[in-house]
Amino acid sequence: MAYYFAYGSNLHLAQIRERLEDYVIAPLFVACLPNHKMNFPINSLSERWGGGVASFERAEGENLWGAVFEISDEQVKIMDGYETGYAHAKVFVSKENGEKISALTYVASKKGSFLPSNRYMKAIIGGARECELPQAYIEKLKKIRTNGVE
Repeated sequence: MAYYFAYGSNLHLAQIRERLEDYVIAPLFVACLPNHKMNFPINSLSERWGGGVASFERAEGENLWGAVFEISDEQVKIMDGYETGYAHAKVFVSKENGEKISALTYVASKKGSFLPSNRYMKAIIGGARECELPQAYIEKLKKIRTNGVE
């Protein structure tokens, strides 16, 4: 079993449940990756997302919020199949009480800068609400500029 830190569209519970064929999986806790922020270095031209998709980069003083799930080694392999263009990253995230936890996440293996679609940001924001990320962070997500694609 591994802790998995979700910060992008995998916050959307319907998506992660469908991908893992685990319809009861739920986040264990909210956490943040200190001194990092979301970016959009990969352009997904798929009909599903139609724009930039999330990764993260170092940013002093910023916090990348997400949710931590516990997934099996087999589920990691399943996730790998969906996360093309990404590499595994071991990160140390902080729980709301300050405790640090080692977790697996995915980071883009490409560098670029693309605007996400409205549809993609709605999935992230909806997932952030479902996982009960801090409201101030959700408000910040709402301000990310998009490419206008619905």
